[in-house]
Amino acid sequence: MIWTIGLLVLLDPVHSQAITKPIMGPGGLNSYSNKAPDLFSAFNNQAALAQVKSKSVGLYGERRYLVEGLNNYMAAGAIETRSGCFGIELGYFGFSRFNQSRAGLAYALALGSRINLGVEFNYHSINIPGYGRASSLGFELGGLFHVTEKLSAGMQMSNPAGGKSGQAGKEKLPSVYRGGIGYDPSPEFFAGIEIVKEELIPAYVNVSMQYGGVPGVSIRTGFTSTNNSWWMAICYLWRSLRIGVSIGFHPILGISPGFFLLYQENTDQR
Repeated sequence: MIWTIGLLVLLDPVHSQAITKPIMGPGGLNSYSNKAPDLFSAFNNQAALAQVKSKSVGLYGERRYLVEGLNNYMAAGAIETRSGCFGIELGYFGFSRFNQSRAGLAYALALGSRINLGVEFNYHSINIPGYGRASSLGFELGGLFHVTEKLSAGMQMSNPAGGKSGQAGKEKLPSVYRGGIGYDPSPEFFAGIEIVKEELIPAYVNVSMQYGGVPGVSIRTGFTSTNNSWWMAICYLWRSLRIGVSIGFHPILGISPGFFLLYQENTDQR
């Protein structure tokens, strides 16, 4: 009984991790930037898609904590039209014996020079060979407000109604709410911070910075308080192609290496 009580006391402050989400290295919090949002960061807040002014295609992959079964892959694309910007997102997590997949279609529109709005509709699926497959639908809404030329703020919510799955319909997608601000003091530097509240998990903070003082090279780094993890990404720009590597560090579970490619027409050197 003493061992049982002690174990329960130790486990009480322990919270789960959202391991199906990519580490923030490819995009950081640049969705809150006036000058440096890209395709990856736009899916942190779909309203940032309205600032992606060119055709873009991106690929990202990581192996969480170097564990063979914790593979995480993402593919995304965006195209601007006269009616707004459309984006597509495909995600896969796991391995052959257990995996989760996601497909999303996003749309964003700029309402003048100060406000951007975005929405994304998602299809989620969980597959366990021998046990079957469960799927559900969800959606996300985002808004960005360009307070000044250097300061932006935004809000985003995911699955506020919670899509249900499973034969009994008792499983549901978690509702997630986030809000943040970004500051661009110069074309070479960006800093952002956001607060995230996920259903059944205490609120946590994400912090991100980017430096692009060296032509053709950008460095991003950040911290998330949900599991006290750091991450870093280095990106090299060659013409319209961004090639980057990222690494996340958890104090107990170790490192999570990643690699990403991003093609974006008419991109600058940031």
